[in-house]
Amino acid sequence: MSDHVLPTPEEVANTFTHLLGKKVAAKKIPSIDHKSPMAVGVYVTDGGVLRALAVADVAAAGSMGAALVMLPKGVVEDAIDEKKMGENLLENYREVVNIGASLFNRSGGPRMILKDAIQSPPDLPEEIQILMTSAKSRLDLEINVEGYRTGKMTFFL
Repeated sequence: MSDHVLPTPEEVANTFTHLLGKKVAAKKIPSIDHKSPMAVGVYVTDGGVLRALAVADVAAAGSMGAALVMLPKGVVEDAIDEKKMGENLLENYREVVNIGASLFNRSGGPRMILKDAIQSPPDLPEEIQILMTSAKSRLDLEINVEGYRTGKMTFFL
């Protein structure tokens, strides 16, 4: 049995609001089928075992990444049009999901850390695809960062 649990939409909104310095709304939505392009935060246990994912479309990942360093909304619009985030925007998203690891950790329980943040395309590694299709728990959200685009994000555990 795992001591990790999915965050609530309120925890997601509060964590990202404090990090980004902008109001973030996180609203639970029906399960979504993520298709490329997307950005994936890959979380592992202290022992290096893949345990969770934070999967976001370009609108959500780009908006959070841009808001982190106060880039204009146009940067996100360009990424959506190009169906790919530039390396700087992906690096900013990586920092957002790194802080997001705290959403899975509970006092006294085992720790989970961010291993990497990757972008698809290209194809995702098989172990990530398997977790996306066989996760025991998931939380699908609509993410709105004040002043940026609304996007979709799913936490898999």
